Amino acid sequence: MSERITVGRIVRPHGLRGEVVVQSLSDAPHRWKTGERFFVSFDKIIPVTKALLASYPVLTLEKYQVRGETAFFTVKFTEVSEREISERLVGAFLEVEERQPLKGKWLFYNDDLTGMSVYDDQSRICGTVVEVQEYPASHLLEVRSESGETALVPFLKKFVKAVDLEQRTITLKLLPGLLPWMDD
Repeated sequence: MSERITVGRIVRPHGLRGEVVVQSLSDAPHRWKTGERFFVSFDKIIPVTKALLASYPVLTLEKYQVRGETAFFTVKFTEVSEREISERLVGAFLEVEERQPLKGKWLFYNDDLTGMSVYDDQSRICGTVVEVQEYPASHLLEVRSESGETALVPFLKKFVKAVDLEQRTITLKLLPGLLPWMDD
């Protein structure tokens, strides 16, 4: 069985015909196309009946529209036609069966970056990526030092020199103040 990855989260209902607002958790725009099928899963915190998951284990994207915020879409699924059902799906995560290769040098899955060791350009350990936060201007890497201090580093070529998925390392161009614990 292949690995499922989370590519979106239903954040709220929209309208009366079952539309929902979905937050994209993927940098791969090809995920959001008519006919794409998503597996539905819920975080353990959200109380959900087994009947709901049994009724909607897979949702098919009928249409979508990009909202003003770049990471949010208004989505209509073929299987959902009533607001009552869309309200019950709030909090659901949308997953796809397997990772598809991302085309481009600077495209990565967020969970691939999480947990990577961070080094400066002189091969000194700086910390570990504990989270990737998405914003319209850029993604931010939350880097935690061994002593527990954290800093946010923009995921831009100005700051990130290299990403090595095989070695699970990120190399930064360390500018003053970027990681305060590394300042001499």
